[in-house]
Amino acid sequence: MIKHGARITLREVTTAALFLDRDGTLSEEVGYVNHPSRLRVLRRAAEAVPRLNQAAVPAVLVTNQSGIARGYFSADVLSLVNASLIDQLSVEGAHLAALYMCSHHPREGEPPYRLECDCRKPKPGMLLKAASDLGLAQRRVFRAPAPPAQSVPWGEVRKGGEAPLRVP
Repeated sequence: MIKHGARITLREVTTAALFLDRDGTLSEEVGYVNHPSRLRVLRRAAEAVPRLNQAAVPAVLVTNQSGIARGYFSADVLSLVNASLIDQLSVEGAHLAALYMCSHHPREGEPPYRLECDCRKPKPGMLLKAASDLGLAQRRVFRAPAPPAQSVPWGEVRKGGEAPLRVP
């Protein structure tokens, strides 16, 4: 716990993070985004992400993109959509620390995309990978959106519970 007036090192500050979904959180919800022109960053996200950046809190994208498994678009199209997201955020002075995507679906598509995986939300695989990759303090990681009824403590995620998570 950090006490009022205590000196905080950059490492302590950067070990917190906010996990953000893409569709409906960072960008408008328009169904499957099968072309970069369909992606539009939400104004509130374009305002919020720079605040996180200024506070040294990594903004991390975690998103299910089963449109690949379903054959609605290719991994190359998803790469172009991601580039558009990064470009639109950068115009607003915002950046994402990392992007994590699950392109699997448990019942649709063909291998390797038809797969019961641990990375597809609400399972915690992407969150755990990001925490490991980015050296995040797991007690200071939050996910948005995370309605309270669907939230579970990080410790429960580590025990195999499902995300989304919100740590009190």
